[in-house]
Amino acid sequence: MRTTLACRVFLLAAIAAPDLARADELPPPPAPQGAAPPKTGLPPELALGASQLVLPDLQDIIDDGGDRPDAAAVAYGQLVAGTTGVGLGGGAAAAVAGVSCDLLSGSVQGVLHAGSDDAAPVAGVARYELCLDAGIFLRIRGDRAAGLAPAIDARRSLWRRPYAEQYQNIEMGLGPLWDHGPNRYSIFHMAFGHGKTEQIDRDVARRTVAIDFDFVLVGYRHARTGSDVQIDALAITNDALKAGDSDLGAVTTGIYPVRASIETGAWFGGAHVGWQWAGGQATQTGTTQVDGETTSSYSETVDSSGLPAFGTPAGAGWLGMRRGRVIASTTVSHELYPTFDGNLALESRATGSLAVALGVHRTTTVSLSPFLARTQTWVRDAGDGFDTSAGATLQLDHPLPHSLSLDAVAEAGSSPYARLDGSRAPNDALGGQVMVALGAKHGLAEPHHKF
Repeated sequence: MRTTLACRVFLLAAIAAPDLARADELPPPPAPQGAAPPKTGLPPELALGASQLVLPDLQDIIDDGGDRPDAAAVAYGQLVAGTTGVGLGGGAAAAVAGVSCDLLSGSVQGVLHAGSDDAAPVAGVARYELCLDAGIFLRIRGDRAAGLAPAIDARRSLWRRPYAEQYQNIEMGLGPLWDHGPNRYSIFHMAFGHGKTEQIDRDVARRTVAIDFDFVLVGYRHARTGSDVQIDALAITNDALKAGDSDLGAVTTGIYPVRASIETGAWFGGAHVGWQWAGGQATQTGTTQVDGETTSSYSETVDSSGLPAFGTPAGAGWLGMRRGRVIASTTVSHELYPTFDGNLALESRATGSLAVALGVHRTTTVSLSPFLARTQTWVRDAGDGFDTSAGATLQLDHPLPHSLSLDAVAEAGSSPYARLDGSRAPNDALGGQVMVALGAKHGLAEPHHKF
């Protein structure tokens, strides 16, 4: 089986701007609240900052109903301390409303560590997104990250060592089109992603390149107050990753007749079930032009020679509920994916999330996120083996007077993918981290203006 994907992207005029690499959700507008969680969580130093960068939902600029803002911004500063040492953190996020998606949005956050051998001196990530919807949909996203340590549930990292990452993704398609009601349609929606990761473990360096592709033939969304349904008919995905200087890596391709999600306010969930194949070759090329001049280009090929080629049923499903002070959800999945070292894995994973609001005013939040995974890994030109990983993350967010907040996060588990104690020894896979932050946050929101 040979899969060849080609994308030549031309970003004209002032749109020459390059998320962390995961094209898990595709059709516009963005998936409703409560959709499937990402494959990996954030490391503690960013998880505490990310909880401060939550913006309110913005108004669709052509929708006269509702009183949500047209723009919003937030900024925070933190003093952090934990098992990785003491540090200063800060960040900001902003967004401007658009049609069916935010026209512009971006965020930046970072932590400066002092006196820690287990963390990079500076860790940070910057993200941006541009989304245009005028009958023809175009979304450009990009991430830059440095000094980050793999999260406890990371499934592509070999070491508990800081890494740097960059990722670009461009989505395009026809629609969504309105029928003067709550229904919206899109066709021929596709997304191309390209990312690079560099990780150094003492005197050993590892570099990976990942490319991904997602295609949806027909997308449908039914959105009204209190409910949101999204259905994709015939979705095709392709993920490929190679490590080192050669083109040898892993390639997976999936076909899903239907992908669906539903949000009713009290309940949310979704599923996609189909078939995945391992093997073949993936190629992607990209070019960026400004005023007719080529400013950057790339061409990547990933060849899965030496790894087994086979097909298997694959999919994921999630279900969640909101009841008073509690939000809970669970997700199960069975999927092929390329590993961080360019090999192949088939993983069965179960994750959960439980968040409880405490106090008279429900302002203090405690959340617990456990996971359990069983993974079969094939190594190029060698055999296969099984690994089990399990762990949990516990987070506390407690507001204080004068826009201050006290936040804490702890993670612990056993994982063969992230050496949680920083050791390179194969049997040292048990460990965890704790981090506490005292922070201050300030936010702004522009009122909605009817058009």
